[in-house]
Amino acid sequence: MTVAGFIGRLFRFRPLLFIINGLLWCIFHSLPLAIGIGMQWFFDRTTAGSNDYMWLAVPLIFIALVRMARVGTFFVAFYAWVTYLYHVQAILRTNMLAAIMRWPGRNLPASPGEAMSRFRDDVDEVVEYVESWVDFWGRLVFAVVSIVIMANINWQITLVAVLPLVVVTLLNNLSGNRARKYAQVNRESTGRITSFIAETFGAVQALKLGQAEENVSSRFNQLNEDRRQAALRDNLFKQWMRSMNQHVLSICTGLILLMCAAEMKAGNFTVGDFALFT
Repeated sequence: MTVAGFIGRLFRFRPLLFIINGLLWCIFHSLPLAIGIGMQWFFDRTTAGSNDYMWLAVPLIFIALVRMARVGTFFVAFYAWVTYLYHVQAILRTNMLAAIMRWPGRNLPASPGEAMSRFRDDVDEVVEYVESWVDFWGRLVFAVVSIVIMANINWQITLVAVLPLVVVTLLNNLSGNRARKYAQVNRESTGRITSFIAETFGAVQALKLGQAEENVSSRFNQLNEDRRQAALRDNLFKQWMRSMNQHVLSICTGLILLMCAAEMKAGNFTVGDFALFT
């Protein structure tokens, strides 16, 4: 079975739960658009010098209602996601165990420690991939509508806001192979040390009779060191990518502030527009 075929069959498992999760998380990720519009409405009215304070309260009430709706949506969506998550994990682990039972002689193709890592870590990675598709639709709606709204206000500032994010996305995709390589090495080193621990506990008497405690301890320390280095490379690379994303966002925010200040000074940009962009 190909990867695409596997993912397709996984999405066809409990399709109603997948659709419900997609809709709920789409609403959750899209509601901040309404909050931004409410902030624009409030600040534009505030800076207009209006003395009608009742009308100033309307956008604040609107923002509060949207936030309450978002919190309520989160709890419902989280319950739906946990339900779907455990269904997916259960079917994957059940099928993996059933396949082992059907294996000739029921011999594992890998060590018991590596098998435990696959039951735990590999299933979690598949679930993370499914989760990315559940969140994708809401983030897509948020991104597209946001860009349209901002471009209608000021396309130059929108371009400055979007281009660095596009560059970061390309860099993330280009570094995907290296990230997968580090993650694979980390998993393999974890499987080796888990298997070694299991084999050591299963042969305690033989080790004591052979007086091999020092050799076992030395081997255990070496495996731990290999895993430490693999985990360090894996986490360091992930943190570097995350840090780069955050710094690019900060730089974008600074550039937007500078451009907004110039546009506001020229009278082409309001405080409400700035709040909406933020």
